[in-house]
Amino acid sequence: MLWVAVFIFHITFADSVGGPPVSDAAGWDSCSQIFAATQEFGIDSIKEFCLRRPIFPILNSIFYWLNLPIQLITLIWIFAFGLVLNQTIKIVLIHFSKIFSMLVSLTWITIWLRYGSPQFMTESLGIILGLLGFLYFL
Repeated sequence: MLWVAVFIFHITFADSVGGPPVSDAAGWDSCSQIFAATQEFGIDSIKEFCLRRPIFPILNSIFYWLNLPIQLITLIWIFAFGLVLNQTIKIVLIHFSKIFSMLVSLTWITIWLRYGSPQFMTESLGIILGLLGFLYFL
């Protein structure tokens, strides 16, 4: 539906190639930096984007407030995912079989590599929280 609106109404985005946005990662990074500097989400157009999912930019703004480089912030998210995945695999191994724990770990690693790790987006936090929810229901 977005593609249709882009071509009919000639909508453009700041991080786009020929109309539709390529990635929201630049937007979430901007939201985090703006919030770290001002404790607000800025002007209306940026504010509307940032308030879609405010938890991720607020958490990242803590890292920017501490003057951490973006590479280190990305490593922190990867470490958090690895820590939660490690605990999940331990609990699955205790209550189920090794084969099921390998299947669970491969599934979550595939999801992480597809949606979370290579991007600086809200999906990174969503996957970690989803894994914690999965862990809770075991």
